[in-house]
Amino acid sequence: MADELAELVDDPVERLNVEYKSWLDLTDKKVPADLARHISAISNFGGGSIVFGINDDGTSSGPPPASFALDHDAVAAIVKKYLEPPVHCDVMRTKSKLGIEHPIIQVPTHGLTPICAKRNGPEVNGKIVGIHAGVHYLRKPGPESSPIQTAADWRDVIHRCALHDRSAILAAIAAALSERVPQPKQAQEDLLRLWAEAADKAYAQRANDQNLRAPVKTCRIQLSYRILTEDLERLPFDKFEHLLSIVASEVDQYVRSGWSLFYVFNSESMSPSWENDPSFGEDDFLQTDLVLPDRSLGLDFWRVTTTGFATVIREYWEDTADFGRVPKTTLDPKILTRTLGELVRHAEAFSAKFSTPLRVEFRCEWKGLRGRKLATQTGLPFHTRQSTADAVVTSGSWPVIDLGEKLPEIVEALGGRVARALDWTGLSAELVRSEQANWTRL
Repeated sequence: MADELAELVDDPVERLNVEYKSWLDLTDKKVPADLARHISAISNFGGGSIVFGINDDGTSSGPPPASFALDHDAVAAIVKKYLEPPVHCDVMRTKSKLGIEHPIIQVPTHGLTPICAKRNGPEVNGKIVGIHAGVHYLRKPGPESSPIQTAADWRDVIHRCALHDRSAILAAIAAALSERVPQPKQAQEDLLRLWAEAADKAYAQRANDQNLRAPVKTCRIQLSYRILTEDLERLPFDKFEHLLSIVASEVDQYVRSGWSLFYVFNSESMSPSWENDPSFGEDDFLQTDLVLPDRSLGLDFWRVTTTGFATVIREYWEDTADFGRVPKTTLDPKILTRTLGELVRHAEAFSAKFSTPLRVEFRCEWKGLRGRKLATQTGLPFHTRQSTADAVVTSGSWPVIDLGEKLPEIVEALGGRVARALDWTGLSAELVRSEQANWTRL
């Protein structure tokens, strides 16, 4: 399945959240220390990736040597040796268009405490190389991984630490406030509906104008939410794209699908841009439009505002060639629950970027359900009837504090109607809770 990892190797672009390396000699004592420094810097920057097999000029380093063996255990050993607190990194792999497999270390953002070097790298000719004990590193223009030295360097790191420290307290206070502050329910629901409908109208127009490989003109999924804040807070425009990248990195710790919701691509042809839709209002939003005829998977179209509105529209993956079934005939329950879980996690991570988030309202819509039956990609179809309903809309509103703690219950609530439309009564909070551990396995 095509995924965002492929962009890193097929369209390598120097940027602060990505470090490119050729095939290193992992037995050289300098190399693990150097990697530890990059892991620390990227984590303190908000998360990112270290990609192997790419030269400094962006060209391929060719096939990896037989001696190059990088896996999760090797990276965990480097982190354990050099960094405090330890940061849990994963090693993913993707093939380039040249057919070369590239390992990629995926580094999450730091938590309550920034990542610090706890020991020196090896000495070479009487000089410490790679990493120095007691130093906090950060990604800086170059790009490079350098010590944090100025107040400006510390500002964003401290801000993220503060968000982690106060998120639970703020969420609890916000939940209490939301119970006392009257909510104009109908007006709020209408606003989220109008936001979703404006985006769907734009998506439908894009789809009608092109010959696409998936039947999105009649079959598509739209997942939307709105964050309610105490003072209608707005996040800064100049940092918004980077902030969404950080949100995606945080969600990646919980859910990996290979094609993330609201993923911020860096390549020029796929990167988001600022747009405006008069049918919704005057608010500018960041938009990614991948509704293109040459795409076989990932016909995503998403919009996010600095005030907390978000919506993403995409095809049913079950209708694509990668899924291996006849289009418009199936719905995979595992994709259903995982995608809804990813949506809730994204709303949770995005909410934490606001000072006083109160609640999150969700609106989810499935079009083109009629005739579909439950079936997984590799397993046998379920013994359930075909859906007679063609469209299902679900909605709900929860305090921010509940998004993580009650995620299974929220997924059950948002997915229940579409499950029942396909005669599936097995969707429950208990099922979602049991599946969560598998959501990081591609």
